[in-house]
Amino acid sequence: MSLDAEIADAFRQLNEQLKASDPRARRDAAHECCLRLESLRLTVRPDHMGLLEAACERAQCTFDALHQDLQDRLEWATSESLPD
Repeated sequence: MSLDAEIADAFRQLNEQLKASDPRARRDAAHECCLRLESLRLTVRPDHMGLLEAACERAQCTFDALHQDLQDRLEWATSESLPD
């Protein structure tokens, strides 16, 4: 499979999994996408490294945003359950 196809497939799978309502599942899907793309670094040709790095950065930004959202939700839930 070409690098373009591998990247497209990784993001297609991520987009499908982002439809889940569970914030942890969404964050974990983004992490899996990052790992999948990172594993391609071992086999990518040097002239395609820029494309792969851009895809890895995009996946990492998605993961970071979903992780922060999950953290915010957990902090909110914790603060709501504390007695006044």
